[in-house]
Amino acid sequence: MAGLTSSGIGSGLDVAGLVAKLIDAERTPTLARLAGKEAVLQAQLSGFGQLRGGLDQVKSALDGLNSSTLLTAHKAVSGDDTRFTASAEPSAAPGTYAVEVSSLAKAQKLASGAFTGADAVVGTGTLTLALDGKTASITVDDSNKTLAGIRDAINAARDADGKPLGVTATLVTSTGATEPAGTYLVLTSSKTGAANTIGLTQTGGDGGLAAIQYETGGLANGLTETEPPGDAVVKVDNGLHKVVREQGGYNAATRKGGVLIGEPALRNLESQLRRHLVNPLPGVSGTFTSGADIGLSLDATGKLTLDGVKFDAALAGDRTALADLLQGDDALVGRLTGVVDGYLATTGGMIKARTDGIDRRLRDIDEQRQTLDLRLASLEKRYLNQFNALDGLLAQLSSTGSFLAQQLDALPGATSSDK
Repeated sequence: MAGLTSSGIGSGLDVAGLVAKLIDAERTPTLARLAGKEAVLQAQLSGFGQLRGGLDQVKSALDGLNSSTLLTAHKAVSGDDTRFTASAEPSAAPGTYAVEVSSLAKAQKLASGAFTGADAVVGTGTLTLALDGKTASITVDDSNKTLAGIRDAINAARDADGKPLGVTATLVTSTGATEPAGTYLVLTSSKTGAANTIGLTQTGGDGGLAAIQYETGGLANGLTETEPPGDAVVKVDNGLHKVVREQGGYNAATRKGGVLIGEPALRNLESQLRRHLVNPLPGVSGTFTSGADIGLSLDATGKLTLDGVKFDAALAGDRTALADLLQGDDALVGRLTGVVDGYLATTGGMIKARTDGIDRRLRDIDEQRQTLDLRLASLEKRYLNQFNALDGLLAQLSSTGSFLAQQLDALPGATSSDK
């Protein structure tokens, strides 16, 4: 008590400070618990939003599969032909595809070591230039054995059909700021893709051409690959599978589950889609009775795959039977649409019901906060009244004690303890 400061009444109690700490001790753990629940619910709400987005894409694809001209026309249309173009061959598989370009195709680039200049002598012999299965033979003698002469010879090289190979040679001079000073021979392929690698080998002559030879994986390359070739990486569809795995699966690497892990709605969705996609459909007869008959299958993770050979065979065969399997209320597309609509419906839909439930729980958390504020305000008032009463009582007892001490000191024969 000696360390407390009085609020002014005289007991030595810091009434306001004591009450504030007691109220804070009541408020903090409750608010933390409510905030934790709110964060989980908000994450689940976001997870259901992503699930809705994935199902919307599936819905669009299913609508396209119900087209009356699906099995009679072949046409490819890009949503933005300034970025991506497509064409359909007679054997193309119908469908709607979401295209994501992860990286553009790249051409290979090779560079030599530094030479003293364009007139530097490299050597003599025969160079064989190769690209994309085509080759050209280049003779290097005293007339063109310099770096500039070899550059020109490579640019003039032709294959057996008299056509350029698509390899451009240039000379680049460095002042030494980033690379060693000197002149470099740089070869660039005009053809993109990982398979389009440049080859430049040398035979005969004085051996000097070894300084500019190159073979993929070669141990005695004179040229260095400064930019490797690369294929364009394009991902097509499977968006719903990714959403379900991310929101409802378990990541072993991070040891964390998705925000909807254990959610019955996801398990039911996967179960229904799997059943309709690969099991025989009731009421469908003929050559094809299930998605498996036309090449559809699901792996252990739920990823949908299509056997192109099997589907092409179905497409080239009995198209009437294929249409009977795909189209109609009781056919594959109709049943899948029914599943998707059951989740997306704004009235009675699974996602709407689950998100409405989450919204109600979020509103309940807000109400709990308001109730907490009212309860703590009442509690604070009661504490203040109690502590102020205690403070007053202690002040009164102190005053009474002082009065009694004075009266005792005034009695005849009384002696003071400090004398």
